[in-house]
Amino acid sequence: MNAPLEGPTVGRVTFRAVVAQNYTVPPPGGGSSVDMADPLSNAVDMNANLQAPVGTGGPVTDASGVNFSVTALGSAAKSIYAITDSTGAVTIDPTPAQRIIAPGDLVTYRLTVNLGTADAAGFLLRDFLPLPVFNATTIAKPVGFSNAATAIPPAAGEIAFGPSHTLPAVGLFRDTGAPFDPAADLVVSNDPASNAVTFDFGDFDQPAGSNPYTIDLLFTVRATDRPFADGLTLTNVGQAQLQNSLLAIFTATNTVQVQLRQPDLALTKGVVGASNGNAVFDPVPIGPVTFAPPGSAGAPFTGNITSAALATTPIDSNVDDVDAADLVRFAIVLENTGGKDGFDILVRDTLPVGFVLPGGGTQLQVTRGDGTALAFAGDLFGAGLTVTDPLTEGAIRGEAGRATGANVIVVTYDLALANNVTATTTYENDAELLYYAAGEGGNNFVFAGGPFDDTAAVQIADPTGAKSLAGTDRTFTTDPNVAIGEIATYRLTVTVPEGVTGALTFVDDIPNGMRFVPGSVVVDGT
Repeated sequence: MNAPLEGPTVGRVTFRAVVAQNYTVPPPGGGSSVDMADPLSNAVDMNANLQAPVGTGGPVTDASGVNFSVTALGSAAKSIYAITDSTGAVTIDPTPAQRIIAPGDLVTYRLTVNLGTADAAGFLLRDFLPLPVFNATTIAKPVGFSNAATAIPPAAGEIAFGPSHTLPAVGLFRDTGAPFDPAADLVVSNDPASNAVTFDFGDFDQPAGSNPYTIDLLFTVRATDRPFADGLTLTNVGQAQLQNSLLAIFTATNTVQVQLRQPDLALTKGVVGASNGNAVFDPVPIGPVTFAPPGSAGAPFTGNITSAALATTPIDSNVDDVDAADLVRFAIVLENTGGKDGFDILVRDTLPVGFVLPGGGTQLQVTRGDGTALAFAGDLFGAGLTVTDPLTEGAIRGEAGRATGANVIVVTYDLALANNVTATTTYENDAELLYYAAGEGGNNFVFAGGPFDDTAAVQIADPTGAKSLAGTDRTFTTDPNVAIGEIATYRLTVTVPEGVTGALTFVDDIPNGMRFVPGSVVVDGT
């Protein structure tokens, strides 16, 4: 170094350092192992004395360094591993278009984390499930839960390690030195307030090396039948979390969505027929199909009653100009605009004052809009009529029946107007939907959505009158011309509807130039 000056000299010291498995001094977080996300640094401390001509030399120092950290969380993913529908059909790795669920379906969620090293502290997975469709408190470790990786979706409320799981069951240890078994030591807890489930692995360390591993966790939840809006997209949030040796928290968050389909029923009611040929309906037409007349048996209508047809021609008419003993046919229409079938339908009607049950029967029938007759039980005018669900589907179909009208139910029946109905009076007949569910024995959806009741009105005809000149007592005049002193006889014809017409009064305004002939009134009532 004391040779004659020939320009600056450059020196490079290259060395390799291996990150130790353990700290020589315990870190603030406790434990001794070097864990994922731990910050590390390397600094140089160099001192030299620069030799130069007199007056220009001096000391030289270098305290530079580099900071780095142990691999934190690798890739973390949240996905839907499988959907199992109510028939037991399983769809593995459903595409976004296939992520459509209904009440009772099973959804298997997947949490996958790639670990750069099997040295972790405070490691956990947490999943936030959307209310009210999923209940996080149902999830627990099943009896016999093991470290075996499986491609089979776990049962409802259970967990399993998925097909990509590689975290070993042996060779891992706690900071205390005790062996760590992922399946045995995993703690599953539930938080009802946030509807979350936590899978807590705690701390673990691999003293014999630092190999990368994958944690692949599956858990299955059942979609509840709680009333909820049809067609909404539900977001599920998954989170991976760990803590380094300095107590800093690191998280990775991912989301996945499913669409929920539910039944969504509404009720309308209208008059679809009357035995009186003078009946006037409003609005017209009374519906999108031709209805059989009151009193008739057999199919209540011809054609298909679909949602598209009801949108342009609803069944919601009232009727006028009927009278006592007339038969009136009503139709209660239930339409399901939701995506899934409706079950356990209970509908009730009233038998109001002014109506009686016909002597020939009500001809009560329950029919889908596609013409399929449905069985029923109960009393429509009492506690209600229950529509019987077929074995493999709901009585009222969802989206699958929209094109044919299977998503529509029509309840048709006849009533007779009582003999004592009063002219000009309007009698209202109310119907209401009391119950429907998303599955057999499910929760009542009537408390959400609607409308669930409607009224059809029947108005009794008004009395009508017509006045005409019946003749005169002179032959030399030509009606309607009369001479002074000639007597003209007028006829007033009043038609009253069948039933009761009260306080009927006849008033004739006699014009100037004429006078009433006493005793000339003759009443002929037929």
